[in-house]
Amino acid sequence: MVEVRLMLPTKRFDAPEWEIKVDGKVVGWVAETHIGRKSRVLFYEAHALHPETGMLFSLNLSTDREERVQAVLAFHANPVGHRGHEVSSRH
Repeated sequence: MVEVRLMLPTKRFDAPEWEIKVDGKVVGWVAETHIGRKSRVLFYEAHALHPETGMLFSLNLSTDREERVQAVLAFHANPVGHRGHEVSSRH
């Protein structure tokens, strides 16, 4: 079962972030972000945990939140078939 949950911000000005779970296990996150200080275009940044190693991967940006959620789920199902960039932390 897939669950996508809007998380409560930890700081006053934190951008909205969604936690993605599969069968009760966190597999990734999608967060709102802007490119540059004056940009009004809203992007969504996806991060996914490798299902075998637990390493964190950035799955790039998109203007479509649902597309980023699907990217996290696809990475979880088949991490070898998706390009992602290993990162040390989500923030």
